[in-house]
Amino acid sequence: MSDDSDTVRVVATSRVADALRVHCELSFDPADYPYSGPLAPCALDMTLYDRPACELHRMVEKVGKRVVFERFDALDNRVPEIGRTYFYRGYWIPEFLEAALDREAEWSLRDYPDNGDHDHSLFTWDTIATYADNKQGYFNERHGWVTIEAYAQFIKSDLSA
Repeated sequence: MSDDSDTVRVVATSRVADALRVHCELSFDPADYPYSGPLAPCALDMTLYDRPACELHRMVEKVGKRVVFERFDALDNRVPEIGRTYFYRGYWIPEFLEAALDREAEWSLRDYPDNGDHDHSLFTWDTIATYADNKQGYFNERHGWVTIEAYAQFIKSDLSA
């Protein structure tokens, strides 16, 4: 890996009840922007733009740059390799967190315009376009587009809480 600014080195793994614990050392300071928000959920990726090698659901401990995450998906048997360095991809980047917490935002379900362009969904980065699987999505002037599934998971469920 040429750029270690957003990497995590896995130093240990363990099991606690039904959860996998992944002990990591961060290459970045978690107090610095944009990491000052929640560190989890997140993914560890093999390459910068890869699908996750491991998804982590909750942070259970943080001391300086040492962090312990947990994963709860019993059907996911992927375990990150101890000693390996992965790219860290936090799901709560500032614009996602702002959109999820904006209770005043009005979201409308729309067909994506047939203009040959596309947008990426907040939270998932899935493509929304007339030529993509996601031909519709929820739109907000301030926050942009979100897929129907991501809207249900990150916005609608939070608004009803």
